[in-house]
Amino acid sequence: IEKYCYNNSSNNCSTYGGLYTWDEMMQYNSGNSQGICPSGWHIPTKTELTTLKNYVNSDGNALKEVGQGSGTNTSGFSAKLAGFWKPPPNSNYYSMGSEANFWSRQQYANGNWSLYIASNNYVNINTPPPEYAQSVRCIKD
Repeated sequence: IEKYCYNNSSNNCSTYGGLYTWDEMMQYNSGNSQGICPSGWHIPTKTELTTLKNYVNSDGNALKEVGQGSGTNTSGFSAKLAGFWKPPPNSNYYSMGSEANFWSRQQYANGNWSLYIASNNYVNINTPPPEYAQSVRCIKD
C-alpha cells in the first residue's frame, strides 16, 4: 500500500499515520468499501462522517487529540493534525499541526468527500481532489 509520510519522514507516519490518495485508499476499486482497512472494518461514508460531525455539535476540538491545537478529545476520536500532500505541479506537504482531512469512500464531482478538522474549533465536510494524500480512519463493521 503506497502512502506518504509528511516530509518523507517515517517518524511522521509513526506519529501521525500515513497519508493516502483516494484511489490508493480504495485499492483502485470504487465499489470496495473495505479499501485499505483490515478485515471487519470499512472506509466511512459521507453520512458516517456527517454523523460524527453532528454528534460533537460541530465542535472540532472534541475530535482532536489533546495537544493537537485546542483539542479536548471528548469524543474519543483522537484526531491528529497530520496535514496533507498535494501532487505535482505543487507537489509538497502542507498544514501538519494545523489541519487534518479524513477521506470518505464517496465521490463528488471533481472531488471526494472528506472530514476536515482545523487547529481552531472548525470542522466541516469538504471535497478535496482525489489526487491529494490525506488521512484515513477505518470504522468497525
